[in-house]
Amino acid sequence: MCSKTRGNKLSSGLVFLSGRIARSGNPNTPFHLFQKIVAKKPTFLTPSQLKVFSFSFVCHTDMRDKISTGDKSNIKRTRLRRANTYFKLRQKDTMYASETSGRSNLVRNENAMDRLNEQFEALSRRVEQLERTMMKRIVKKLLVPPELQKIQLHEKKMQYRVDLLNYLPRNEDVKAVLVSVKVVHSNHPFGHAYLGFSAHQQRCDADQKTDFIEQTYNCHGTVHQQELIVPWDSNNINNPSNNLVIDVTSSYNTGSYLEHGNVNHFEIKITGYII
Repeated sequence: MCSKTRGNKLSSGLVFLSGRIARSGNPNTPFHLFQKIVAKKPTFLTPSQLKVFSFSFVCHTDMRDKISTGDKSNIKRTRLRRANTYFKLRQKDTMYASETSGRSNLVRNENAMDRLNEQFEALSRRVEQLERTMMKRIVKKLLVPPELQKIQLHEKKMQYRVDLLNYLPRNEDVKAVLVSVKVVHSNHPFGHAYLGFSAHQQRCDADQKTDFIEQTYNCHGTVHQQELIVPWDSNNINNPSNNLVIDVTSSYNTGSYLEHGNVNHFEIKITGYII
């Protein structure tokens, strides 16, 4: 209810009560206290409270008049009427409060559902991202570039580029390329077979490179082999390169056999990929 309507009802109630006091001829009633409360904070009284207070005051004045004049026949009926009216007005206020509370609960439930839907959508997007980035399977497929079959670099740095355009599948999201490195150390004594390099997709970020280093010395008939995982992004539109780069950063190779020369060497192969 708006403030203007409430103020009009309140004024009507005050006029009504003032008239009752005038007719009763008894100014020393609890209405003086009520008048002070209403004059101080009138907006705190609802129409139902005003009606209850007004009705109770009128009935109270009537009962006092009847008792003083010896007319007690309608006192019980007046009390019942007052209680019934009070109950009905309180029931209306309770129904209004319940309806308002129900609307508030409905709004809160709708807001909670909106938040749950947003969280569900965010979780669905995250699951979709994980599905795209997760490893589906490892495909084993051997490729031996001729220039990487026998590496015998000594105190040199070199960069090899291997084209994987026809090696990798075109309709798959390749996550990584598998690179196998083998060192064969046959010369003894005091022979060296050192090699260090980084393997990566051409024009990739610095943190997407895989480093390797192997150093063997004074060995005879020794073969070491290990497999590296090189990160790969076949769906990167900013880097459509299909070249695998083997960037040799350090090398040292000595040792010889009579009539055989230096047979210490490294071999690099492409052994598969991850999709």
